[in-house]
Amino acid sequence: MGVLTEALERIIEWLRQHQPEYANSFKPGLKSDEIKAAEEELGFTLPEEIYELYQWRNGSTLATEALFFPNIHFLPLDQARNTTREVISYPDDWFWYEGYPLFVFLMYESDVFAIPLKSNQQKNLPVVYIPEGGEQIVYYTSLTDMMLTLAECYETGTHYIDEQGYICDDEYKAAQISCKYNADLNEKALSTFQSLFLQPLESLDNKLIGQVADATIVISRFKDPRGVDLLLEALQVWRKIKGNSRDMVCCWVIEALGEMYAQRAIQPLTDALQDSSLFVKQEAQKALSKLRGS
Repeated sequence: MGVLTEALERIIEWLRQHQPEYANSFKPGLKSDEIKAAEEELGFTLPEEIYELYQWRNGSTLATEALFFPNIHFLPLDQARNTTREVISYPDDWFWYEGYPLFVFLMYESDVFAIPLKSNQQKNLPVVYIPEGGEQIVYYTSLTDMMLTLAECYETGTHYIDEQGYICDDEYKAAQISCKYNADLNEKALSTFQSLFLQPLESLDNKLIGQVADATIVISRFKDPRGVDLLLEALQVWRKIKGNSRDMVCCWVIEALGEMYAQRAIQPLTDALQDSSLFVKQEAQKALSKLRGS
């Protein structure tokens, strides 16, 4: 049994105990030749982890009623194949990653998780999250790391069932577990933000400004104390300058700080209430409300 299958078994065991109806909705796994046939119909080589996933179970018949992947439906292979064929035909490139089509295997309404179909690479492929109308976010370093993250979150009570029967989570503990299994994403975001911060803000083109936004999103997700220090330093410097991008990047940094449960950010955010920009003031107020309520 591979590491991915072991992690999936840990998750299904938790579901059997806490949400048996949903656990029973998972369809039996497929044989390798059945997956191969779907692969040939799709016209792209499927990664090894997708083979292992669908040999374990062929999706589920229930979706949001039980939230295995919170708010996400594990698509049966025929549905995943058809969805992928549809979305990669769209005129934009939302469902392509670094020039490769994305295989959609988890979906909720228009939000999806997908894996790039790289014929020359079968292992260590990232899991990409695409929210409705949003930009791609690499959310896990691999499908295996995704399931190891979820399994530990369930087993440690980080994901838990509330009084209404929905699966909720402790965001800070979930961030620590996510960082444990997906540390490369955190390190890359910290490094990217640091390198951009060292450049004069006015020298950054639109593409690089976009990378600042992407990095702050990832930093806020993992809640690394080093990220708090970096964001606080950036806020102090960027608030002192002028320029078209100044308000925008300050707002991104402030929003991220509000998600990171760092009490030492309260004073700098309080200072930002006196900023010359109305947008910065408003974002600071929202961030302080989150921090004081945490």
